[in-house]
Amino acid sequence: MAEVRSTGSDTHIHPAPGDKQEVKPISARPMEQAEHSADGVVDVEQKSARRKRVQRQRSVKPDQPEWEQAPSQQHANQKDRGSPLPWLVAGGLLGLTLLAIGAWVVMSSADTTSSAVTDFTEQWEPQNISITGENTEEELTEEVQKARENLKKTIYSVNETLKESEAVFAEFLAVKKVEDFRKMIRFPDRVMPLVKEWYKNKPIGETSLRKFNYDGRAKMYGVLAIIAVQMSDFSIKEAAIEKTPDGYKIDWESWVGWTEMDWDKLFEVRPVKPKTLLVRCNKANYYNRQFSDDNRWLAVQMANPQSDRSLYGYVDRQDPKMADFITDINLGRLAARIKIRYPENSVVDNQVIITEYLSAKWAAAAEEGNDDPKE
Repeated sequence: MAEVRSTGSDTHIHPAPGDKQEVKPISARPMEQAEHSADGVVDVEQKSARRKRVQRQRSVKPDQPEWEQAPSQQHANQKDRGSPLPWLVAGGLLGLTLLAIGAWVVMSSADTTSSAVTDFTEQWEPQNISITGENTEEELTEEVQKARENLKKTIYSVNETLKESEAVFAEFLAVKKVEDFRKMIRFPDRVMPLVKEWYKNKPIGETSLRKFNYDGRAKMYGVLAIIAVQMSDFSIKEAAIEKTPDGYKIDWESWVGWTEMDWDKLFEVRPVKPKTLLVRCNKANYYNRQFSDDNRWLAVQMANPQSDRSLYGYVDRQDPKMADFITDINLGRLAARIKIRYPENSVVDNQVIITEYLSAKWAAAAEEGNDDPKE
């Protein structure tokens, strides 16, 4: 039995010592599932649901940016705005419709013009192509007509020269006797003495022809055709060939790189009288000894196919006869026919004075090599 004790206004109920109470363990539960009040346990599930609604309302503010909202709220906002898929589908259908309309317009315009061509292949079949395009004779000026005729003649001349001159050139290379050159070279009366002197100490026909018109670009200079050839030793040279009433003739001087004195012998003899040379030359920066004044002299490095040795030629800048040479050499590398001499009491063997500029090419022009000169 329980014992009731009263102490003034407070009444305390104490269990009797003999009473036994059953002690039950209290299991842990989440706070939202069990809350107590003075009246006992409140409906936990209802209260928890109210708390979640309040929290959602507080967590999302009307002006809160979308990227700061909870994922669930973003999903809800997207649902409110609607899905973009219908708009994408509608835009795609519109684009396809416009494309179909454009294709129909193009095909319709093509049908209106296709009747002018009965066979498509005829449109691209090559006809007689004119080098002057579609202009007629009446539309061309006299100057243009003349230029066109000259071009036709040049093209025909080059093609004809290539066909006919190759056999002549091969025969020229096959010569074994000096006298046989006479019928095959330009200006034989003047040049044959040079040929005989040249081959006194040199063999004839060291190499044979491997390929004629090696680079496929024959050039015409006046009466001369300049043709690149590849020799049997794979060296590349240029041959100057002229068509004459007596057939094709080879310019022998330019073919061998003729010099009035043997190139290597120049270094030994050091002639003070002018000698004619065929040289390839370009400007140099070599000023010393007797030619140290670059205000007076223009330095030129010169080479010849006979040798690997170079000569340095010096041009007097004040000499009016050399004005054309200075102009040409300033434009770049030059193949020239010139005259040179050594200065008196020369102290070196590779410095000479260029005294005369004969030609900007190795092959002599007709008037330069005429067998019956006026002088």
